[in-house]
Amino acid sequence: MNLSTIQGTRGSVLGRESLRNYLHCNSLQRNFLQPSLLRRTLLQRTFHKLLFSARAVVAGPVAGGLIAGGLIAAAPIGAQEFALSPDTTAILAAVTVADEAMVKDDILEVTPIDLGPLPVAADVTAYHQEGAQAFFSLATTTELADGLIATPRDVVVWDGNGYGVFFSGAAEGVPAGARIDAFSMAGTILLLSFDVSVILDGDLIADEDLVKFSGGFALTFDASAEGIASSLDLDGASQLSDGRLALSFDGSGTVGGVAFDDEDVVAFDTVEGWEVLYDGSSLDQSWGPSDLDALYVIEEPPPTNMIFADGFETGDTSAWSLTHP
Repeated sequence: MNLSTIQGTRGSVLGRESLRNYLHCNSLQRNFLQPSLLRRTLLQRTFHKLLFSARAVVAGPVAGGLIAGGLIAAAPIGAQEFALSPDTTAILAAVTVADEAMVKDDILEVTPIDLGPLPVAADVTAYHQEGAQAFFSLATTTELADGLIATPRDVVVWDGNGYGVFFSGAAEGVPAGARIDAFSMAGTILLLSFDVSVILDGDLIADEDLVKFSGGFALTFDASAEGIASSLDLDGASQLSDGRLALSFDGSGTVGGVAFDDEDVVAFDTVEGWEVLYDGSSLDQSWGPSDLDALYVIEEPPPTNMIFADGFETGDTSAWSLTHP
């Protein structure tokens, strides 16, 4: 079995499980070639999935991926689910997703994320979440519930009961006419990108760059210096707990030997370089005409029920033992 066999079958239980296990097995292949502590943890979880999941469909994925060498980038440990929004209405895993909506894609299925009563004319351009709070930006000036006015250079917070302005672009010196099109947080530090080049605190920031804000602005990711074409616009960003950046751009390109399209998510760090985390069109062909323009990577905690008691960290095989879920 290969990706083309299971592409577009996420609507069925068998199809979703086949796809998930295909991704797991190709992750397994990659992790044999690039060992590290995080990757060994992924091996443990992969074996756990294949050995103990009653619904696992492993014969095809193993033959088509691990042995035959089919490659597809899969999410690393702690990055299995993606919150995302398209710039136009798209059908993802049989779910119609409008441009004002955010959904969670865990590879198995797509489910809606609550952003409150947003107007139909709204378009979400950036997204982040912390606990029960959702942070987002909108493409145009929009009146929200209770008369709150949100501009494209603001970050709005929704707590499940009401809206508030979390970051006011006007108050913090973001030029009029600029739009926030990527937003993330690393602790108390905000990460922002804009749809046009802007001057912030005396520095020229290109639309493919990320700035950090903590009382003032400073460049934190110079995309063109890392190989991204200056013609591209960064329109989705999420800071991962391991220090990497998950990014999406408004067009196609190649960086570090990795090809991507505007519906994909790529990850970058200074050690391992670039890799694809989420290949949108491989999961749903309807991504084709749409651009992924809001992104947040939902990280899950590391697994606690490992196959091997010592987590592969000792050469003493007597310490290895099976644990059942």
